[in-house]
Amino acid sequence: MEKKDIIEVRLKILALIGALISFFYGIYKYQQVNDDNSSKAFWEQQFPIYKELCENTAIIAVTNDSIKSLRATENFWRMYYGEARMVVDWQVHEKMSNYASILKDVERGFKNKQELKVASYELATECRKSISTSWDIPLSELKTE
Repeated sequence: MEKKDIIEVRLKILALIGALISFFYGIYKYQQVNDDNSSKAFWEQQFPIYKELCENTAIIAVTNDSIKSLRATENFWRMYYGEARMVVDWQVHEKMSNYASILKDVERGFKNKQELKVASYELATECRKSISTSWDIPLSELKTE
């Protein structure tokens, strides 16, 4: 085989390898985009649930209006046993469960309402961290009021 033929064969092999790499990279990127879209839909559901969860826990912790407190408590338990369980990560779940435990003790008269303020704040902070992780945004870039 001549040197020219060897070079031609090598170029064809390199072209084939390049085509295969491009093909598999295309498949990889396609799957990555689909995974990102699925994840994005999930995370978009997470934020409003976290927001409502934090609003209810804060209302329970700070309001003196018994009607608002009762409504927020009902909403908290509904979310706790339902929709929040679908989207919370493990750390938020722990803080949410801690809040629920304190709330039960407050309702029984074993603890005072002040402990709910701390637990509500801790839950909100953990929700913020979860959102930061989910969206891959540093906490410093999440603007607060």
